[in-house]
Formats: sequence, structure tokens, C-alpha cells
Amino acid sequence: MKFIEKIQKIDDSMRFNFEMNIDYWMYKVLSLLALSIVVVYYNVVVTVVMYFFLLDISSVMNFLTFATYVNLSATSGIFTYGFVGYVILIRRCLIKFNESLGKVVKFPPEELEKQYKTKDALCKEMMRYTKIYKTLCSGVDDINQIYGSSMVLQFAHDFTLLTTQIFAMFYIGFYEHDPTKSFIKIIALIVWMMPNVLKISFTCFTCHMARNEVCRTFLSEILN
Repeated sequence: MKFIEKIQKIDDSMRFNFEMNIDYWMYKVLSLLALSIVVVYYNVVVTVVMYFFLLDISSVMNFLTFATYVNLSATSGIFTYGFVGYVILIRRCLIKFNESLGKVVKFPPEELEKQYKTKDALCKEMMRYTKIYKTLCSGVDDINQIYGSSMVLQFAHDFTLLTTQIFAMFYIGFYEHDPTKSFIKIIALIVWMMPNVLKISFTCFTCHMARNEVCRTFLSEILN
């Protein structure tokens, strides 16, 4: 909630102080669509594949263990969805911020002074940009505090699982005598593996894109 309230303050500042309006309609639609896909994939697709093609569940205890694992995997997917969504929020704000700041700094200092009439007015304008830039950076710190340790554990789990699944594919490919069963099991492992690949890919990609927006910000050079 602290992070959401900070984003709301940033939005209000952009809207009223800089006359920038961030349209969240597409973000809402894509977020709901992504969340639906995550829930369906983990709870339906992966469950069916593991239950019917990979595992031999013959006791209540095995079934409970299986159900617990699937629910934990779904929770992990939703956890990643939340992290990616927050990073995209920061990136969208930075895009608007860079567009507005670019219109100011594209002029040479002499013209800027004429445009703002006094150096004091120009300094106040740049201080407003500096303030909102620091607020955005503090939002990144909030995301790190919320997700940092858990994300490290998630990545460790995903890499371990990927290593195990890839090894299983090679083992089945070389030692399974029935080609039909071998093909089905390998496809099932790929379906099981895809959520982990997508989690790592989307997490790294969105962080990389957000980092690029920070690097594009002229104030980052000034403040450093």
C-alpha cells in the first residue's frame, strides 16, 4: 500500500504540476489478461499435464503433496506478476517524465533563461523535476524492499527446477525405450518448464527496460 500511495502521489504531481496524464486503461486490461493467463496456466494446464503424463499419484498423501506444489507454483506466478506490474508502472511514469523533461533541456541554456525569464524560475522548474525523479527512484527502493529477498529465492528455485527438468529430458530421450512415451514425457516436461522460463524472462526484460528509461533521464547524469 505504501508503494501504491507513492505512485498515486507521482500521478497527481504529473497531472497537476506538469500537465501529464498517464492513461492506465491499456495497463489495466493487459494486467487482468496476464493474471488470468497465469492462474489458468498454473492451475489447469500444468496440473493436467503433471497429473496425467508425469506422475503416478496413487495415495491421498501423494495427491495432497501434488496439490500443495501446484498451489505454491501458482502463488509464485502471481508473485512474479505483481513484481513485473510494479516495475512497468515505474517505467511508464519514467517514459512520461523523460518526454516532458526532454522538451525542456533540448534548448541551450541561453534560450532556457529567456523562456523562464529568470534563473530562479528555471532552477525552480528543474527542482520540480528533480523531486519527482527522486520519488520515482525511491519507488524502486520500495519494490526492492518488498520483493528483493523473495525474488532471490524464486530465481534459485527456478534455476534448480530448470536444471532438473532439462536433465530429465535428456535422460528420457536416451533411456526411454518407447519413442511414443518418450515424446509425450518430454513435451509434458516442456509444458511444466515454460512458466519458469517465462517468469525469469519477463522479470529480467521488464527490469532491463525500466533501467534503460532511468539511463535516458538527463537528471540521472546531473545528480550523479
